[in-house]
Amino acid sequence: MWLLLALLCAFLVGTGDVFSKLALRKSNEKIVGLARLLYALPILGLAAWAKGIPPLPHPFWFTLLGMLPFELSAYLLYLRSIRIAPLSLTVPFLALTPVFTIVTSWILLGERVSFAGAVGIFAVTTGIYLIQMETVSKGWTSPLVSLFREPGIRFMILSAFLYSIASNLGKRAIQFSSPVAFAFLYQLIDAFILSFLAWRGSASLGQMGKELFLQRKLYLALGAVMAFALLVHAVGISMSPVPYFIAVKRTSLLVGVVSGGLFFKEEKILQRLVGAAFMVGGVGLIAFMP
Repeated sequence: MWLLLALLCAFLVGTGDVFSKLALRKSNEKIVGLARLLYALPILGLAAWAKGIPPLPHPFWFTLLGMLPFELSAYLLYLRSIRIAPLSLTVPFLALTPVFTIVTSWILLGERVSFAGAVGIFAVTTGIYLIQMETVSKGWTSPLVSLFREPGIRFMILSAFLYSIASNLGKRAIQFSSPVAFAFLYQLIDAFILSFLAWRGSASLGQMGKELFLQRKLYLALGAVMAFALLVHAVGISMSPVPYFIAVKRTSLLVGVVSGGLFFKEEKILQRLVGAAFMVGGVGLIAFMP
């Protein structure tokens, strides 16, 4: 069951990437990020009202508050990345989230990577290399070195690292509440904090409101997609180990790469699709093989 939910979540997230990229043509990442949250809240609120919110113990609030800095920073970095760089170039690097989890566990906890995990990390690295393959004429190490020259890629790699922390904290918060209650409250608090950040970045409160209403049809579609993506994520991740669910969810990057070619006429799509496929395969090895 969780596998089907993860695949559905991947499709919804990939669709949300396309809608976000479209919206970012006319607004900055704080406005689009806030719109994604605000336009999703009515659906999440109805779901929470229908299911009810259970009593929430102190550990839930401590975990949620601890998660917010990582989640919001990752969220804004992700939006900035897809605003300034091609979708097909940046979204594959979200596949690094499960890799970071494996590597940080090895460094901090002494947990060794299995053979399958090592092969998976090699496959992800190969995928990264293939995505930047056009720079190989400058030297064999150029595809990897070039990662640090492209701001959009740097932002997405940092976003993936922060999401690797936030995902685990999110599952812990769900364990203290319920999937629907977590989805609604997390979105509500995120929207409150991001409202302040967006207001600080706008000329006035009225200007911020005008920008949030300017692309309302697109924002309605984006909000609906992201609301269902968050609900599916919350339910699915409560039923499975975090690395497993995130690994399958990251197949959304294939939707992003294909959409970059179809809707935004981005170049080198086949090359990036092959690289993204290697990254997805590597993540699968890391998550599912002992």
